Amino acid sequence: MFSNPSMSQSEAMSYIMFGRPLQQGNTSEQNRMSDAATSLGGDMLAQSLGAKVGLEAGIEQGSDPNDAALVAGTYLSPHLFVAYGVGLFERVNIFRVRYEFNRRWSVQAESSQESSADLFFTFERK
Repeated sequence: MFSNPSMSQSEAMSYIMFGRPLQQGNTSEQNRMSDAATSLGGDMLAQSLGAKVGLEAGIEQGSDPNDAALVAGTYLSPHLFVAYGVGLFERVNIFRVRYEFNRRWSVQAESSQESSADLFFTFERK
């Protein structure tokens, strides 16, 4: 998405959807903008295209509506998963690595605007 005069993608999307700048909108409108990418079939399209080239792909949404990103990844080995994402509204890139020690324990590191590492323990009840 682009505009003349130049503005961020989230601002351009706000003008398309609401006819005004993003700052003049409320939280509900910002959430609707983020949901628009998913509800327009973006997630299903990403999954479909990813499957055709052997990747797991989809649209991920963060707590902030502007954090929505197209993320695609694949397993490099049975335990090592690598993913890369591109922001839909903001210029942000995501790099994620997950290593699964076994079916219960895994560690995940992510680098974006901020970096993080998490240790996960999973259990299932039947």
